[in-house]
Amino acid sequence: MSEDDPTAFLGSVVPKEVVRSVPLSQKRSQTDFRAVLQFTVRYLRDEHSDGDDAAAFAQLLTTVENTPGTGDALTALFAGQYLLLRAALRQRVPVDIFESATRALGFAPPMQSDLTKVYASQLPYMQALAHSSRISYPRLEVDYMKWRLDVTISTTAMKRVMKPSVTMQLPLSDGSLHTFEVSVAEFHKLRFNVARVMKDMLDLEKAPILRID
Repeated sequence: MSEDDPTAFLGSVVPKEVVRSVPLSQKRSQTDFRAVLQFTVRYLRDEHSDGDDAAAFAQLLTTVENTPGTGDALTALFAGQYLLLRAALRQRVPVDIFESATRALGFAPPMQSDLTKVYASQLPYMQALAHSSRISYPRLEVDYMKWRLDVTISTTAMKRVMKPSVTMQLPLSDGSLHTFEVSVAEFHKLRFNVARVMKDMLDLEKAPILRID
């Protein structure tokens, strides 16, 4: 995200819905703009249920100045607000960059202020929601891994075997323990593959495209 192009989070081309919403916002009162913005926030927070959107939008029309074409205008205004806020929230755009974006897009100062205030208030909620809904898997606690070398002296079929094996116990971050046994040959194969992956990671970090100056 660059201050030179604060609208970069919208993509290489600003969506036409966002562009269209700018002149539409200037033709509506700030009260109407805020009413649509409140509906947009409600939609973004997913507090609606199936079948409620049309009823909620119809209710919105009763609270604004109703003139010919009001329904189409508010629909277009909602689309622009929704795409603008959703793109910024998904990419966690800093509040100051978002404010600069509303200015660069041409929103009037009162609308800039309303959009920025709403974005700043919704950003922590959306971040918490994304964190709580993120799929998380148990992690391997390598520091507490245990292993031992066992030797099978004999079996029911053979009196003398003398076959070594490695028993490993791996604890996970959820508190569970996984114990398994591998032959010495399999253990060496595991050790080799781990070393190879670590080498590949070191080589990858040296690539210029991944280097952070």
